[in-house]
Amino acid sequence: MRVRRYAQERDLTAHDAAYFELAERHGARLKTRDSHLLALASRYDWIS
Repeated sequence: MRVRRYAQERDLTAHDAAYFELAERHGARLKTRDSHLLALASRYDWIS
């Protein structure tokens, strides 16, 4: 359910939201070239 909520709240695909949720849950840095995830980098310092 968290992935669905993240996708809806952050306007992400389910695939992108799954990566977001996994990184957040494990306290990991999320390295990406995906423009939708990079758009969130200003709000989440663990995305780059």
